[in-house]
Amino acid sequence: MEADGARRMQRFFVSDVHDASAPPDDPRAAYCVAWKINPHMQVGSTSLDRARVQHDSLVRALVASGADVRRHPFVRGCFDCVFAKDNAVLARTARGRRALLCRPRHAVRAREQAARAQSLARHGYHVDRARHHLEGGDVVRAGGALVLGHGFRSEPGAARELAAWSGLEVLALELVDAHLYHLDTALAALPDGTVLVCPDALAPASLRALHRWRRARRVIEVARDEALRFGLNLVTIGRRVILSKGAPGVERALASLGYEPLSLELDEFHRAGGSAACLVAEEHRFEAARSSDAA
Repeated sequence: MEADGARRMQRFFVSDVHDASAPPDDPRAAYCVAWKINPHMQVGSTSLDRARVQHDSLVRALVASGADVRRHPFVRGCFDCVFAKDNAVLARTARGRRALLCRPRHAVRAREQAARAQSLARHGYHVDRARHHLEGGDVVRAGGALVLGHGFRSEPGAARELAAWSGLEVLALELVDAHLYHLDTALAALPDGTVLVCPDALAPASLRALHRWRRARRVIEVARDEALRFGLNLVTIGRRVILSKGAPGVERALASLGYEPLSLELDEFHRAGGSAACLVAEEHRFEAARSSDAA
């Protein structure tokens, strides 16, 4: 495992799961499933009490693993705002902290963005705005590059914009399984260059491109049933890997590579289509991040 000092350098944002300042009977002030914009969503199926407990356990695991965890406030009426990764791609560069504010596909997600931009600015980020449809769940860091998923939420053209903004190579992959609608439900990249992927989630040409990609030290294919249980929607901090319970094959693969999997109960968030990776936005270190206006 990496030294504690190195791990503490990783910054993550999470969202509050409710607005503590709101009246307790305000139906707009806490996480729930109120609409259906992906196949996992079960309207009215969540328990706020269980969601709070599960979210708290995730935050505690991040902190115990050495993460610097920051919070966004819950945005009233924007129940999916708990999935903090989708709002922006975050970078720490020689020029300071920068955020590429995403452009969500669905209006119910887009209305979170003004509040998220304000919160990021308060935390010291220069906020750029994406011109193409782009969601943070479709962006996975893979060493010195990024992987972008497109097909359900993000547009193919977002790859060029993301590359221009980040200064990094971007591999664009087409997603074809609506149940694995964001890339981070279908693919995970580990610090040693290993890529875990559900092959059923990608178009054949994209799967071939991934296997040929020089940045991928090895590609390990994961069964669709484990991806559907959000086994690939994971967070890495050094050798620690935080993921949801229910993916023993992924846990075995991680352990065989020398990682330390930590599985948590996160099923209250599965009911809205997300898990560990969706709930956190990691700040990445880029050599340079430019204004998206220059893309």
